[in-house]
Amino acid sequence: MLPGLSGDALIAEIRKSSQVPVIVLSARGELSDNVELLGSGADDYLTKPYQLEELWARIQVQLRRVNAAPAGKLLRFRDWLLDSDEMSLTTMGTLVSLTAHEFRIVELLVNRPKRVFTKCGVKPLALAMGSSSGNSRFTKQSGKRNML
Repeated sequence: MLPGLSGDALIAEIRKSSQVPVIVLSARGELSDNVELLGSGADDYLTKPYQLEELWARIQVQLRRVNAAPAGKLLRFRDWLLDSDEMSLTTMGTLVSLTAHEFRIVELLVNRPKRVFTKCGVKPLALAMGSSSGNSRFTKQSGKRNML
């Protein structure tokens, strides 16, 4: 029992702002309870008493699902969340404003975290990933150099 809040109300509250995996641990073993909580948004349900090995296995399954986000959709790097479809970067819940070209550079670097790039190497690769909006600082600086 949760103090002051039912399990399905808690899950509904979580689902308003997050898709974090939810595994319900409950003493209620009735099928109707299981179905109700899974229907309200829980990802898994485990009845007490349970073995820690089984709980750990179920946690691993949920983590695999989270980490297997479809390519080109969501990409996580530390506290960053890149959404390729929306071309958005969110960090610690705050949306970061980027031009299309800046987004492609960030996406390139995040997709290859252990690779070292030169500035000359980043631009062609980022341009190949998507078209430049022409508004990025990188493009403006390159344009100034070309005029010299």
